[in-house]
Parts: sequence; C-alpha cells; structure tokens
Amino acid sequence: MHGSVVRPDEIVLTRDDYLHYSATRQALLGIVQAMLMTRHMLFVGFSLSDDNFHRIADDVRQVVRGNKDDPSEPFATSVVLQSDLLLEELWDGDVTFVSMRANGGDIRDSARQQEVFLDYLLAQSTPATGHLLDPNFDGVLTRPRKPWPKRLGPSATA
Repeated sequence: MHGSVVRPDEIVLTRDDYLHYSATRQALLGIVQAMLMTRHMLFVGFSLSDDNFHRIADDVRQVVRGNKDDPSEPFATSVVLQSDLLLEELWDGDVTFVSMRANGGDIRDSARQQEVFLDYLLAQSTPATGHLLDPNFDGVLTRPRKPWPKRLGPSATA
C-alpha cells in the first residue's frame, strides 16, 4: 500500500505523501476495501496504525455491520511478534491477533517462530506437486542427457 523499492518515486514516506494518498491511490483503496468485505485477510508485518487503512476499515465496518450492536466475524487476522493489549482492544471484533511470542521467549525467538509459521502456511496452501510442471524447475527434475558417442548409437552394443 505504500510503494515498492523497485519504484522508489512511488513510495509513501512524507506527510504530504500521506495527505495525497487517497487522490493518487484510489483504485488500490477500492481493491483493499473489496477484499476486506469479501475475504478474510491475513496481515503480517503491518502495524494497523496507518490513517489510510483506518479509513478503509471504518468504511468496511459501516457496510458489513451497519448499525448492528452485535459484531459479526472479524474481517482479518494479524500475525504479530508480541501481544499489544491496546491494539487488540482497538481492533476488537474486527481483527483477530495471533502472537508469535512464546512464554519467556525474546523477540528473536518470536521472529523465528513467525518465519516457521509462514513457511508452514505456504506449504499448506500450495499444491505439493505444483512445481512439477513449472518450466522454471525443468533442470532440477532430471539431468540433461549426454549425447551418445558417434561410434555408438543407442542400439549399439559394447
């Protein structure tokens, strides 16, 4: 949502970039809104503190929940390194938080646990044989055959 290192001129960094965000990225905002309304999104490494995201989430709340006092299912899950009770209270009913921090573990352990979790999630959501027909892996699956010597053909005997 805030740019890419491959297009540095489009990265959102300054306050001015944030103020003009909705004018320059309206299509992206619409896509994120639609996804939040139609899918359960997983956030990893996102603080959920961005003002533009707050506007999107509030619009989604209004559409999905209307004036109902009874909240529906959360529209997202956020994987965090450690729990933040204030953030969890702020997003209560909208976002489920999953902390990677084990009892007594430090932040490095949490980061490693998150890595393992994401690898597992990717393995579970990808077909086990998906790589077999991918041409990028042709060289990995079989070794190239060496050509037959000219004096011996495939039907020649030694």
